[in-house]
Amino acid sequence: MAKMYSEIQLDLEIKGYIAALEKAKQANAKLKADYQNKIDGMNKKSNVLMSTFKKMAGVIGAAFATQQIISFTKDAIVLAAKAEGIKDAFAKLNDGSLLDDLRKATRGTVDDVTLMAKAVQANNFRIALENLPTYFEFAQQRARATGESVDYLVDSIVRGIGRKSALILDNLGISASELNEQLKITPDYAAAVGAIIQREMAKSGTSISTTVDTIDQLKASMTNLKTEVGDMFNDVF
Repeated sequence: MAKMYSEIQLDLEIKGYIAALEKAKQANAKLKADYQNKIDGMNKKSNVLMSTFKKMAGVIGAAFATQQIISFTKDAIVLAAKAEGIKDAFAKLNDGSLLDDLRKATRGTVDDVTLMAKAVQANNFRIALENLPTYFEFAQQRARATGESVDYLVDSIVRGIGRKSALILDNLGISASELNEQLKITPDYAAAVGAIIQREMAKSGTSISTTVDTIDQLKASMTNLKTEVGDMFNDVF
């Protein structure tokens, strides 16, 4: 009886070992598969990075030295990290066409992260997002007419309306006296500013692209490229 019990116990132990080995084999196979998937993913991202660097080299030219590439990459990683929160907040605005509308309004002279950040800020100020393209187009036009930075005037129009500050709006050539007169007709602050903007844009007519526009477009494109490269590096590492 003792011998039979020992044989049964041994048989159970052997079966237990076999089952354990089979589980270990399956776990090992899964680990290999997961590892391979990660390698494949990194390879794909590396290929995209190489493609992006080729594009970057084509834009910047052979004068872009190794040290400059290293500096560019560092800047890109930092910029992309800062942009993460802005992108998340912008995505929650639930407006699929807003970014493209703002790009068109500013003629591509402002980088995407700045546009998204200003849209989020405007939303925090309870500024109607559907009016932003008009506000930003006016800011771009005034920047060309006055030589001010587009980024500066885009920021001014958001903060000026959001804080109801005639002093800030003066940066765009909207005088306090004109604003006060319009507020008598249109008590809502944003609507009053909007009415003045519509009048001013109608007087200025269609604006033409300038050399400054081209320079700002290149700067914005470079910043967008940096963000794209930084995103890829941050995803890989």
